[in-house]
Amino acid sequence: MGNSSSQTGGDTQTQPSLPSAQQPVVRKLSDITLEKIRDGFRRLCDSSGHIPQEKFNDALSLLETIGLRRLRDSPLGQRLFHLFDTSADNRIAEDEFCIGINILTNGTMEQKLDFTFRAFDCDGDGFVSKTELLQMMEDSWLAAFKILSQEVKSKTDSHAARAKGSQAAATLSSSHTTPEYPTVEAIQKWATAHLSAFREVCIAGFDGANISGNGRLDRREFSNWISADRTVRATVGDTTVSVAVSLLNIDQPPLYPSLNFSPPSRSSVAGPL
Repeated sequence: MGNSSSQTGGDTQTQPSLPSAQQPVVRKLSDITLEKIRDGFRRLCDSSGHIPQEKFNDALSLLETIGLRRLRDSPLGQRLFHLFDTSADNRIAEDEFCIGINILTNGTMEQKLDFTFRAFDCDGDGFVSKTELLQMMEDSWLAAFKILSQEVKSKTDSHAARAKGSQAAATLSSSHTTPEYPTVEAIQKWATAHLSAFREVCIAGFDGANISGNGRLDRREFSNWISADRTVRATVGDTTVSVAVSLLNIDQPPLYPSLNFSPPSRSSVAGPL
């Protein structure tokens, strides 16, 4: 995994890519004050003064508006809820929210690394096992392509609506495809079929970082592993989804080479896999 520039396995590829010029970058995270964080919380909390788990995605979406990488609908975002919820009552109080968001936006690299480590260390034993790492990475892979398929469907539905309103437009099929995009079902089928190839990339990265050879990463080994950009990036045509697996540098565009997997052309995806 790491900084390798290619990984073959069917149509699976890891390729260097430049950061998108369209992605916003937060220049001054220090502008995000405690007062602004509290104001955001009060706009999202329920009548009891808490944010329940089902509304946590709304809180994460606020981070995107200031240029942070997408955590919404991601395994890392789901783990963040439990890291924020220090009282373990399945809801987030104002102080819990403020402390957590402040770490994400204004925390030190060590604090962000600690949050990331704890997000991977599901059983809380102070180590990240190969199983825990693979679970986070595989879930992030599937999440990336699920989000990608939703965005593709949104684009094709929009294209179909415009075509329907124009007599001069070509007739679109009911499967929500355009000449540029595969079907939603084909994208998800491709992602599932290539999950094992992605898994092998992750295993190689884990084994390379596990200097002690004991099958689990301590904090130092994990820090060395996560210091490379491990963002999972899924692309179809001009649509790209990046799913963060680390809280380090989430205010910056992903720095590739990274885990960049793209389904092949529409005709290839639609065929047998």
